[in-house]
Amino acid sequence: MKIDKLFKKAEEFFIMQKDDQKKIDKKRKKLLISLEEKIESMKGKISECKFEEKIQEMKKELKILKNLKKEFQDKL
Repeated sequence: MKIDKLFKKAEEFFIMQKDDQKKIDKKRKKLLISLEEKIESMKGKISECKFEEKIQEMKKELKILKNLKKEFQDKL
């Protein structure tokens, strides 16, 4: 009887772990989509900007966003 309870608790634990992992993966995917949208937006702003100093700032931000995107893709 005790073994059955132990197996039941273990099964419940692993189901909870699996559900938690699904939630985390879903959040990562949403964040990745958001990063991709920001990257595309930044590219558009860079192409429209006429001030070199502002362009350089935006390129730095773009590089940071691309690095974040790469890190998240590596984790997925």
